[in-house]
Amino acid sequence: MIQYYWFPLYLALPCFVANMAPVITSKIHWLHIPIDAGKTWRGKRIFGDHKTVRGFLVGILFAVIIALIQWQLAQKNIIPFPYFSDVRTFLLYGFLSGFGALAGDAIESFVKRQIGITSGNPFVPFDQIDYIVGFLLSTSFLIHWDIPSIILLLTAGLILNPLTNFIAYALKIKNTYW
Repeated sequence: MIQYYWFPLYLALPCFVANMAPVITSKIHWLHIPIDAGKTWRGKRIFGDHKTVRGFLVGILFAVIIALIQWQLAQKNIIPFPYFSDVRTFLLYGFLSGFGALAGDAIESFVKRQIGITSGNPFVPFDQIDYIVGFLLSTSFLIHWDIPSIILLLTAGLILNPLTNFIAYALKIKNTYW
């Protein structure tokens, strides 16, 4: 069994995968349609070209797949999942995890555009935790997040996000390392 204090990281796996999925699939041009459809607000793009329909769809799909794997592991009692056991709830959890992570990232992009930070430029620490905040808010309907879990997840985001971005940059998946 995963120690309790590390369990929130396991719970957040669908969120972490959802956040990486759009970057991993960015070279695929299928549905590369900006979710803001090029619209502006106050003379500035709402989200920008990097927040796409494809990114939202694959991010949510990958999160749901991870949640289904977690359900299978719970069913086989390999990694117990004490919060719920019904497959429909896992599907909902995967959807909320992916949607929340990507919505958090999109809201942060909106703020960046409105304060004049161009796409690809850093907005520390919000670039590192936006998806975690969205995930926590969207899944709070199913899981009561305690303060230590929230702190652990935000800290993990601050550490893991720059690390995975640098790896994606080194592998030429991303154009910037932040």
